[in-house]
Amino acid sequence: MQKNAMTVIEWDKEWRSSLSCVSPLLSICIPTYYQPKEVERVLDTLVEQYTSNIEIIIHDGCNNDTTLSVIEKYVDKLPILYVRKNNRHIDAALFELIELAKGEYIWWFGDDDFCEGALVEVTKIVGLGEYAFIFANPIMAGTDTLHCSIIDRSREFKTREEVIESIEIGLGFLSSCVFKRQDALRGIESSKSQIGSSFANLHLMLFIIANAHKSYFIRGPIVKCYAVTDEELKIIKVGKDGVIKNEAFFIFGVNACDIFESFSGQYDPVVIRKIVKKFFKRTWRGVLVATAGGWDTPHGKRFILLKRFWMFPESWLAFLFFLMPARVLRPLYGFYKFLYNHKK
Repeated sequence: MQKNAMTVIEWDKEWRSSLSCVSPLLSICIPTYYQPKEVERVLDTLVEQYTSNIEIIIHDGCNNDTTLSVIEKYVDKLPILYVRKNNRHIDAALFELIELAKGEYIWWFGDDDFCEGALVEVTKIVGLGEYAFIFANPIMAGTDTLHCSIIDRSREFKTREEVIESIEIGLGFLSSCVFKRQDALRGIESSKSQIGSSFANLHLMLFIIANAHKSYFIRGPIVKCYAVTDEELKIIKVGKDGVIKNEAFFIFGVNACDIFESFSGQYDPVVIRKIVKKFFKRTWRGVLVATAGGWDTPHGKRFILLKRFWMFPESWLAFLFFLMPARVLRPLYGFYKFLYNHKK
């Protein structure tokens, strides 16, 4: 396989299906780490909607052939390039997918599903070639809740500030971001400074939007995403030794805010501050809920909370709650849920 001239990467394994797409319009790029069921699910939805101007690239970070054995079933159905780099961080994998892709546009895709007609809608806009960034609005499986409902129809974004203020954290949601490959290549080097933050992709999207002449919103729904249950979170975040390893506070409350603030010179700083304030509000409350549920703890976060967000009056309220033990937070959260459900 011919590697991109920018980077030479030694893969642990490569595999290509019997189909090929010589000049793809769109590259669907899927990072995965031991998620064979999820990969099979998304490939099933791709088979139903596939058109000949699309290529599929799968980057596997797992060191066994479980996922590859699933992908091989699609050898005559989809043009798939499978590469494996053991224990590759998600941030690095995303950039490597960009360098591997041949399409004019790239669509990162996580462990989600394509809604019915999604590829038709996206390729229609991509085919215009006018937009550097396209947001494919997602919906939560089993609900009618769209991520972005404040824009009532598919249309061009009016300003770059409208993009970031409307979408906010959705800019870090892989499966909703479609973008021009050439614009991404220009921003990769600066975004590589965020590898390890679990949000290097957010930095790249903010770079692309800041330098884009036009961006587009597809109201959809285009992507179907799945919520993680409380029980699944306990399994994921709590080790067999009982140690809680939940990095959500740092990823969403610190890293994402730092990345947005690093673009204050390229966007209206008032809009950036509003977004950071919203991130902070959601994150500290999320820590309390997770603490009450048993898959997080405020320990190690209290000092960072005040040091990073002291300018927001709500940070002092959050700090008081962070001082409370889980045995106190559990009944308080239970009472809050009772009042909330009663109001509904």
